[in-house]
Amino acid sequence: MTLGVNNRTIIKAYEELEAIGLVRVVRGQGYFCNSDVADRLRDHYRRQFEDCRIPDFLSAAEHCGYTLDDVLSMLERRR
Repeated sequence: MTLGVNNRTIIKAYEELEAIGLVRVVRGQGYFCNSDVADRLRDHYRRQFEDCRIPDFLSAAEHCGYTLDDVLSMLERRR
């Protein structure tokens, strides 16, 4: 079985990885992982979590009638 992937799709994926600092391009040689890729990836996911998931979670909690104190109590119980 052969899967075809458009070259533009591959280039776009590498460009996105480069934009968030996970890889670097060396002209004429290709793409390479940065030495601190684990730290950069963790930082990227933390920003994404803070910017997307937390607001969504708080909005859902508000729609369910929870107060911020309720949410904090739930989180404290899960520690």
